[in-house]
Formats: sequence, C-alpha cells, structure tokens
Amino acid sequence: MRALCLAAGVAGIFAAPGLADDVQTILYRCERGVGIRATYINTAGTSHAVLFAEGRQAALTVQPTASGARYAAPQGTSGHGWWTKGPQASLAWFDAEKPEEVVLHMDCAEVEP
Repeated sequence: MRALCLAAGVAGIFAAPGLADDVQTILYRCERGVGIRATYINTAGTSHAVLFAEGRQAALTVQPTASGARYAAPQGTSGHGWWTKGPQASLAWFDAEKPEEVVLHMDCAEVEP
C-alpha cells in the first residue's frame, strides 16, 4: 500500500501544471496472472515509468531503443528494465556486475479499463 501511495504521489507531483505533459496509468497482466501497474509520466524533456509489481516499486527513465520503448535504471547500474511495444510489455532485472539481464515477467498485456 505504501508503494502504491508513493507512486500516486510521484504521479501527482509531475501532474502539477507545467511539470508533465501527460500522465497515464496502465494495468498489465503477465504470465501466471501477475499484475503490473505502470504510471507513465511524459514531460517535454524525457519520459518516466513508475512500476508497481509484486509489492515492489521501481522508478525508471526512458532509454534509447530501435523499436517500442525501454525504461530502465541509470546506465551502468543494476535495476529493472521495462520494455513496451504497443499493448505488450515485459519486465527484466539487469545485474550491472555480470552484466546480465534476466526476464522476470513476459507476455504482459494491457488490461482493458
């Protein structure tokens, strides 16, 4: 609950006039029925995603990609990676020490509101 309130607070801060151009929250359902809530915060300079999955929260920033959108922790650090393309997404963990990325949840699809 605390993490959900924090995500709502972060979205609320960016939603203040002049700070964000667009704030959108989407619920995804992944394999094994896992739910992931993603709040996308788009500003004139960059885009962010705040994810809430399995009791944990991650704040990510958009990264360059050839297709779709990729949100991740700062380059060179360990953290989550969130890949989206259309209504599909996947969640991974990147270990900067190895370096290696492990997919945690795949086949995530937007849930109709």
